[in-house]
Amino acid sequence: MVCLLLSPVACAEIPPAPLPPQSTGTSTSAPLTTVPPIDDPISLERWAGDPCGLLQSPIRFDTVSGSDSPAAELSQVSRGLCVATWPGESYRVEVEIFTDRDILGEEYAKATTDLRSWIPDMRIHGFPAIGHVRTDVLCRLTIGVADQQGLQFRQTPMQPPGSHDRCLLNRKVQEEAMYRLVKSTR
Repeated sequence: MVCLLLSPVACAEIPPAPLPPQSTGTSTSAPLTTVPPIDDPISLERWAGDPCGLLQSPIRFDTVSGSDSPAAELSQVSRGLCVATWPGESYRVEVEIFTDRDILGEEYAKATTDLRSWIPDMRIHGFPAIGHVRTDVLCRLTIGVADQQGLQFRQTPMQPPGSHDRCLLNRKVQEEAMYRLVKSTR
């Protein structure tokens, strides 16, 4: 469903479309009790010191807005945190790598309080993931890749109302990072 990371109201307004090939998602109305298993874990230790290294290809804002624009500017803010910004745009996507914290488990624990803004039970390149959307402010996707290791992608603000996919920049950054991560370890 194209509105996988959108609010339920937005989902009703946009006709469904297929998910990208590496992503599948379902949502449930039952309370979340268990974090899905990680079947084939990979280590993020190599990338923790250089999280921007996961984003080698130019990620252009024009793929979203339809205008010609420069590629994202990447900056490593701290160990494990890379920020992508686009000149002249207010959007930003943060990529954070966790190597000693069960970030996926933490997100599942938060999701039990308000399931309406969470999209659980997703798989990204075969890894368990959970999405969170907060009104027009935030798109967040968390992926677990090993025990106590995961990635989190945060886009602020969301694309304007009426956009085909209001979390598109987040998804584009996530696709690039996960492609490089999987390719480099398999």
